[in-house]
Amino acid sequence: MRTLFSAIIISVACLGIAQVQAQENVDTPPSQGPPTVPLGSLLDDGYEIKSTVVNMLILQKKKSAYACNLVARTLADVQEWVSAECVDISPK
Repeated sequence: MRTLFSAIIISVACLGIAQVQAQENVDTPPSQGPPTVPLGSLLDDGYEIKSTVVNMLILQKKKSAYACNLVARTLADVQEWVSAECVDISPK
């Protein structure tokens, strides 16, 4: 369990670094990122929210984990969170 938690924290940190680098490289075309899954689908499939970090949710089911970046500027944004895209951060 401790190894999975460490892998999740490292993955979240890597996602944050990647976001900062993407913001700095505005002139470069977007690259194909990892496949994403809607938050609502994960919840429907039985994933549970295990942790929150700033605007990020960590969901887990058995040995599989996902990170979901949630940004809300308005109430409408909060209502759209169910369709937020989540990235697989399971240890390989």
